[in-house]
Amino acid sequence: MFRFIPFDEKNTSWFDSQEMQHLYNSSAWLNCIRNAYDFEVLLLVDEEDKYHSAFCKIDDDFGKRLISLPFSDYVPFLNTGVDYFEMLFNYCQQQYPDYQVTLKTETSHELDLPQQLSRKAVYHKVKLHETESVFHKSFMRGVKKAQKSGLLIRIRNTPDALKDFYELYYHLRINKFKS
Repeated sequence: MFRFIPFDEKNTSWFDSQEMQHLYNSSAWLNCIRNAYDFEVLLLVDEEDKYHSAFCKIDDDFGKRLISLPFSDYVPFLNTGVDYFEMLFNYCQQQYPDYQVTLKTETSHELDLPQQLSRKAVYHKVKLHETESVFHKSFMRGVKKAQKSGLLIRIRNTPDALKDFYELYYHLRINKFKS
């Protein structure tokens, strides 16, 4: 059902034509990860060449790991059924038996696997079209304080805005983790 292919085999138009568009599934983001951390990026596709997820294959002083991307946030998978995740996890283990496999999903599933859930996380979503009332009061206080200090807050949805986001996010990750 699945197969891994090197990230370099796919051009930008292939990503644009895929059904599921998400910031963390874009070729620009995967390039950023590869360039920033020098990890081998693999794409998980099905027999119809449809994208399912990206993984980093890492072999360093901390061991051998195959980690679904992104590292810090959770993206929706094309399918969320238990059977799907069991097949996906089993395929990863078959292809890389010496690697610890980490699947990052936005929901918890009771998988019938010998492995155990290593940790849970909370998946936060913000609907940008809703009013300020959806945000916590302390968050809104921080926004108002930033605005009083001259920070301009606006919604941008252009390619240049996406490039600016990648640049900011890249520097945040480098500064936060000192790498």
